[in-house]
Amino acid sequence: IELPRVFEQQLRPDLIKRAFLALQSIKRQPYGSDVLAGLRTSAGRRRIRYTMRDMSRLPVRRVPRSVKGRRAHPPKVKNWHQKINKKEMELAFKSAISATVKIKELPVIKDIESIKKTKDVKNLLISIGLED
Repeated sequence: IELPRVFEQQLRPDLIKRAFLALQSIKRQPYGSDVLAGLRTSAGRRRIRYTMRDMSRLPVRRVPRSVKGRRAHPPKVKNWHQKINKKEMELAFKSAISATVKIKELPVIKDIESIKKTKDVKNLLISIGLED
């Protein structure tokens, strides 16, 4: 059986990993507070003088040190999306498809459950070639 030319692509694990991380980063939801949180209120300064009236002269809903005011230094919103070029993404897909043909047989180990230490399991997986 003659395979398509896609399966003859060079294996590029670095490009496959980069494309995978770019696709995975799209799913991550950005977190942080709204930039205008605590500022959308009509509690601004007024022209009336509040001196000698036993009233606070602060724009209470806006300043951070007042009750129910905005937060002083809230967490900033970070965009987690990683971009990747279209040609690089296409090359990564082709490389991943060609990597499926080049899979070697995985050894089946019957006595793996008898290994007691994690270090021994790790060394076993590295010796098989499954370190990444």
